[in-house]
Amino acid sequence: VNTGQPKGYLRSRFSRQGALLIRSGLPISDVVELLPGDLNELKGQLDDGVPLSEAMKLQKNIFGSHEIAMIKAGEDSGALEWSFSRLADDFYALEKFQKNFKQAMLYPICLLFISVIVLLFVIFYILPTIFSVFRDMDIELPLPAKLLMSITDISAFMLLGLIGLVVGLGLAAYCAYKNASVGVYIDNLMIKLPVVGRLWLLRDLSRFLGTLSMLLEGGIVIDKAVAGAASACSNRFLQENFREIGGQLARGSSFYSAIEGQVFPELIKRLVAAGEASGELPVM
Repeated sequence: VNTGQPKGYLRSRFSRQGALLIRSGLPISDVVELLPGDLNELKGQLDDGVPLSEAMKLQKNIFGSHEIAMIKAGEDSGALEWSFSRLADDFYALEKFQKNFKQAMLYPICLLFISVIVLLFVIFYILPTIFSVFRDMDIELPLPAKLLMSITDISAFMLLGLIGLVVGLGLAAYCAYKNASVGVYIDNLMIKLPVVGRLWLLRDLSRFLGTLSMLLEGGIVIDKAVAGAASACSNRFLQENFREIGGQLARGSSFYSAIEGQVFPELIKRLVAAGEASGELPVM
């Protein structure tokens, strides 16, 4: 039901209600039955004996990969209530961040839009009049002025063609991003960006480490726990890296040596080393 509330707050309420219902001791099929929203297909699959995480995978238009990974981790570790509570906190925090970010960006975006409109007006309506005077005077203009004059000579047809070319390149880049190997390469470049990349990296590290802690506390072997927690990341490059770390752990490597030289901040590496030495890795 559309209540007019933001999507993130609705998903947070959905997850919070799921945690409360699981805490009350209801079977998962009954929990889904009581949750708000159109979940008839999901309920039918649960009635057929399909695990919740597998049923959610078949509903990818409703549930994201992060949600599915968290629920899967909760099923494996026996901490499904924790998974729902963590998802509720994540959705609420994300919606709050997005709301503040949109409010902060509204003013500069309006300024940028107005500036572009004014710039186009000057280039295509005012400068042609000025340059026509120089053409009549037959004066030798410097190179920057010649370049600007050539821009003002662009016809509307050529301008539409240029816009079409940019749109075509954008669609080609989007299709290339859907390719697994190309997408991993692009995601690797994205997390190296100064601000956006850093935020993406920290968000996925938070999801990965929180899910990993839950799996370890549930008694899952560390190599399988790392491989399972990797699915909580939205960045495909990080997913590949974390799965490789799981492979190194399966071959007998320590967690600290496996993450050495990886994207983890130095503080996390020191905490991992301390956790392995003290036997309190899930807490760390």
